[in-house]
Amino acid sequence: MKIATAFHLSALVAFVAAAEQAQTCSSLEVRREWRSFSRAERKAWIDSVNCLNKLPSNGKINPPIDTERLEFTYHIAPFNASGTYYDDLGLCGWEGSAIMKKPAQAASPLLPQPWRNSNLTAVSTFTPAEVQKLLAIADGNFTQFQGYLEATTGMHAAIHLRWEAGTEGSIYCPSGNPTFSASEPMFHLHHANVDRLWWLWQEKNSVNKYAFHGGSVQNRSSSDIYPNGQPPWLNKTDPVPSAGLWDVYTIEQTLDTRSWPWCYVYDQ
Repeated sequence: MKIATAFHLSALVAFVAAAEQAQTCSSLEVRREWRSFSRAERKAWIDSVNCLNKLPSNGKINPPIDTERLEFTYHIAPFNASGTYYDDLGLCGWEGSAIMKKPAQAASPLLPQPWRNSNLTAVSTFTPAEVQKLLAIADGNFTQFQGYLEATTGMHAAIHLRWEAGTEGSIYCPSGNPTFSASEPMFHLHHANVDRLWWLWQEKNSVNKYAFHGGSVQNRSSSDIYPNGQPPWLNKTDPVPSAGLWDVYTIEQTLDTRSWPWCYVYDQ
């Protein structure tokens, strides 16, 4: 009986392993910058966005999470720009890839809170020099990389603050209405660019590609000590929370965009 059970278990393991091996990318989507698109491609994307805005709601008005407990929580991972939004655009005929948008060279002050450096502008956090400083962070130091990218007035958050569009839930919303910037098309263009920066750092070598370290508890009062979370520490085998919006994957599964189910690269 034990031998038979062991045989069946080994057969099951082999079957699962074969199934996982079958889940590979048949091709890689190449994600491009908005300004590289032709006028026809831009129009097709805008038409799809306008079409999507007119489609009926799926009825899921109340999110399956407590928005009052959300407080400036940001994550970088491939699903930044590969989530349900681009799947939904397909309902309106969009057949292209996800798009990224680099910040334009304009000066707009951060809003609305009085930061220590009130002269800081959103795009000043995204200059070529700042990007090179980010990409020059020591190999394998994911904590420093994420800490610099995700700083309160860093290149990720600064653009959100300029738009006044973030995923802060309802805790900072005077009217009590949660702000879901995922409904804003520019949200996805910006997040694709944030994801691209992580991808560029990963592309430098295999150490960066699979580097990860972070805590499960956010500590904004000691962000200098815990820039990307405090203990208990997360492991690569831990699942990435999805709140039911997409399938659940482990952190390890999100580290290589060339692997299934992501299957994409950036053109620059």
